[in-house]
Amino acid sequence: MERTTVSAYLRTTQAWCLQLCEKETLDHGIAYVSLRHATLPEACHLREVVIENETEIAPALEQTERWFAERRLRCLRWAPVETQPLVPLQRVLETKGFRAKKYTVLALSKWEVPAASGDIRILPARAMRSAFLSTFSVSAEADAFAERLDDPHLDMFVAVGAAGPVGRCGLFQVGDIARVVEPVACEPGVERSLVGTALALAKRLAYKTVLMQCDSDNHAALTRYTEYGFSPAGEFVEFDRDA
Repeated sequence: MERTTVSAYLRTTQAWCLQLCEKETLDHGIAYVSLRHATLPEACHLREVVIENETEIAPALEQTERWFAERRLRCLRWAPVETQPLVPLQRVLETKGFRAKKYTVLALSKWEVPAASGDIRILPARAMRSAFLSTFSVSAEADAFAERLDDPHLDMFVAVGAAGPVGRCGLFQVGDIARVVEPVACEPGVERSLVGTALALAKRLAYKTVLMQCDSDNHAALTRYTEYGFSPAGEFVEFDRDA
């Protein structure tokens, strides 16, 4: 089967999860878990979900709930494969508090590396670990990224202005794919500088496939990303619930 852009992106997500998690194959998907980061959906979930028969969805959900409960964990996300029918799955998952979230995968279609803002410094996160971690408002996410920084395939950057750290972004390399880690920044100019740094690295490393994701409802961000040279290439859905 020919690899689609969405399936290529989801392959990077598997690698992203394995930075933190161990995995175990269940009947209808693969469980990714980390006891250290169990409050984060990315570290306590079932992905690559395939359920061909609609009548098997409810039993699969109960089996998954038991598997996690036996380990004193709570499954926080279901991530189906690209071809999985979503409507019957959503109907059953909603009974356990899961809600659908749609994401757009964007592929770089033209190299338009954004110019950096003159009053912002973009620095490697490994060298500025404390400054980088201070950009997180949720301590559990900061702890997870502190662990991720040890992966040589991930290059994270922190934007520092006159008042201190003001944003972050990065580039995650998986095989022949470079994935831009979605930027977090307080101002559009800071975001532009961060994404520009990530894309400059991807260009220097000669990646032909550069992808990123965005919440499909975040129309403002989608518009900005297209200005950076990205084009929408497909969508996928995950089902999350509160920790």
